[in-house]
Amino acid sequence: MPYFPVDDQLHSHPKAVMAGNAAMGLWVRAGSWCKNHATGGAIPTAIAESFGTKSQAKQLVTVGLWEKTPTGFQFHDWQEQAGNLDSEGELRQKAQAKERKERWKKKQADEKAAREAAERNGDAFGTRSGGVPDASGTTLPSPSPSPSTPVNNSSPVPETEARAGTDEESVEEVCSRQLKNLGVDYAKVRTALGTHAGRIFPPTDVVRVAATILGRAAGTPNSPTGFVITAIRNDWAEWQKFLDNGAVG
Repeated sequence: MPYFPVDDQLHSHPKAVMAGNAAMGLWVRAGSWCKNHATGGAIPTAIAESFGTKSQAKQLVTVGLWEKTPTGFQFHDWQEQAGNLDSEGELRQKAQAKERKERWKKKQADEKAAREAAERNGDAFGTRSGGVPDASGTTLPSPSPSPSTPVNNSSPVPETEARAGTDEESVEEVCSRQLKNLGVDYAKVRTALGTHAGRIFPPTDVVRVAATILGRAAGTPNSPTGFVITAIRNDWAEWQKFLDNGAVG
């Protein structure tokens, strides 16, 4: 899923302050729509007016956050924000992400089919317990693997994790990897925040909260994930204020 990036200093940027909260709400919703439709920051007039008012759109143009175009509006310096591309680039990025997902799903299906086939073959020869039938039909113990033969008992690694660090990572993948390096489960922390707030926070906010909580710890927690979630639950009012004052959207 592509994300519309918002700078963590936007809340106090002069343009955002001059635009006002209502116009900035239009700005954020329009940015999300642009990412979803890979427009490269272009917003048709009808879409802009469905998310806000004409006066709000005009205010965004006045303060320099949008530029007027013959068909509507254009985000100012769209590609200057990390993670934003032109329309062609974002369409290509979406196609690549879809292709990676399809490859991973196919790999999982092939591995499942191979496991099921191996189990069926084992039943056919009476070897579910690991034996191998001899010529007379007597089941003999299965041979042990050679000491020189490496045995891989690890689960398949999702492709998104295997390619961590590439330019094709999404914002969520990058944030998830950052928290994993701290021993924190990104998905559990994001769920905990969403449960208390009743809304889903951007990946960067999840990282900010978790990193801040761990930074306040006296030492290294035995369970970083549990430590973070407990802090969120016990001091939710503080973290609600932290998120509201430090993030827009």
